[in-house]
Amino acid sequence: MHISTMFQAKILKALILVLVLYFGIATMPSQAENILFSKDFNGKTITSIKIEVVPIFEGESLSVPYSTANSLKISTKTETIKRELLFEEGDKFDSFLMSEALRRIRAIKYLRKVSITPIPNQAGVDILVSVQDTWTLIPQLSFSSGSGTNSKSIGFSESDLFGLGKRAELSYIEKESNEILESVYEDNRVLGGPTRLVTGFFHRSDGQETILYYGLPFRTLLDPLSWSGTFDDNEFVGRLWENGSTNYIFRQHSKNILARYKIARNDAESDVKRYTIGYDYQESIFLQAREQDYQDLDLDPATVSNDLADLPVNHKFSGPNFAYEFIEPKFISMNYIDRFERIEDYNLGMKEDIGFTIAPQAFGSDDDALLFTLNHSQGYAFSAASFIRGELGMAGRVESQGLQNTLSRADVKFYNVLGDSCLGDLWLGRHTLAVNFSTEIGHDLDL
Repeated sequence: MHISTMFQAKILKALILVLVLYFGIATMPSQAENILFSKDFNGKTITSIKIEVVPIFEGESLSVPYSTANSLKISTKTETIKRELLFEEGDKFDSFLMSEALRRIRAIKYLRKVSITPIPNQAGVDILVSVQDTWTLIPQLSFSSGSGTNSKSIGFSESDLFGLGKRAELSYIEKESNEILESVYEDNRVLGGPTRLVTGFFHRSDGQETILYYGLPFRTLLDPLSWSGTFDDNEFVGRLWENGSTNYIFRQHSKNILARYKIARNDAESDVKRYTIGYDYQESIFLQAREQDYQDLDLDPATVSNDLADLPVNHKFSGPNFAYEFIEPKFISMNYIDRFERIEDYNLGMKEDIGFTIAPQAFGSDDDALLFTLNHSQGYAFSAASFIRGELGMAGRVESQGLQNTLSRADVKFYNVLGDSCLGDLWLGRHTLAVNFSTEIGHDLDL
């Protein structure tokens, strides 16, 4: 497809603007990490740990709706929180370790108002861990009709199943001639241990997908190793579009199998270096659409192309994977960014990751290929209420024909929590200014 000179100039200008903004961020002087815990307690013995789980709504004389919600919600178990701590009774207090534990618990989406408070005593220091529950059961029930089509759905999502921190989702959707069944189960602590399990099954009238992940993830900057295995098998009807309308359909069967083993070598307070070795298997097979596929999509075969030349080319890549990741911990803690009043932690330090998969024909690939990913990001805090962060990335592969399926991207985000706004005595709420500029450029992209 021919790209006009004017369009190319617009893309070039956008890239130059993003690069100027990004490297302007990178050359700003680094900001120190916001201090979460005083170092005055370092070395003192942790004499006791108390965990309190505050209900969704606080107060002694709650109205019926609020008290009912509290009684219906199964409280998060204290054992669920205790498993996420990085310290035990008898350990020595370490301010950085406490900060990592606090950030780790704050990242749990079904909790809010998370705090870890050291309380000095004659023998050392007591630790009070306080979290507040949120409502986690989201039912789904809908029906709509209009323009000659009907749709309906039923299902639920629970992100703190039985107070154990496990996630379960199940939904059934009918939309036009398509039936969709989706199910997901996620267990971040399998049998109370350190491993994580994610399973997903998605079935539609035109195909299905099965996802399985099991592994030991990096949960903090202090973790020394990680490993995982991922399996994704799917078969769906794909489409090619022209002027907003379907021009061609086909069946696509894709299979991805990934294995990773990672080790970390670091001084977690200053920088983290992670090294990865693994194996990748990626395969996509494209077939002509069946008569049933046209019926499922409510398409008349006569209205779209049936030219075999439009059918995408099969591809398979198999080979070892190697990666390097660098993380500079410079966190800022803010709320009213993504999750309203809940405090979240954003790392503004430099982060780099480089990954390569060597996929030769000798390992079963269709052609000798090198698959790669490159990412670099960095941020800067203007104040305790505002920051900017930029990111550059590129992914693609190198084959005998040159660069293939390459996507380059650039992204700059700015946030400024403006705080409370008032018009005279009228409170207008709390507002956040968010600005995002991003661009992507693809070259010889696959489907």
